[in-house]
Amino acid sequence: MSGKEIQALVDRIEAASHADLPLGLAVLEGLAASGHAAGATAGVIDSADAALRLVASELPGWSVSLSGALRLPDSQWTCTLRESGARDDDEVIGVARAPTAALALIGALLRVFAIRQKGYR
Repeated sequence: MSGKEIQALVDRIEAASHADLPLGLAVLEGLAASGHAAGATAGVIDSADAALRLVASELPGWSVSLSGALRLPDSQWTCTLRESGARDDDEVIGVARAPTAALALIGALLRVFAIRQKGYR
């Protein structure tokens, strides 16, 4: 999956109003096509715990910042993934916004994959 295709998937995640089966399948296909997270299940779009486990397995030791405003049905979560929470010079930072914490985590992870495809580490 190219960086542009990954970015299009992240855009779809950010535009979603909720997690549904078609989006879950697209996320799983995107993760598999990016060569990462071969063992991911559909639960990663429904469960923040499952999404965190996936991020931890793909980016061990990275810093996760998750914030949101819980206003049902219009919650908005932002996730930032960076290699170090103590520095401001990380070459790769993944940021995504989504209606659920799990989708924000997965969107940020996919952004990291897209940036890495451009040659950044």
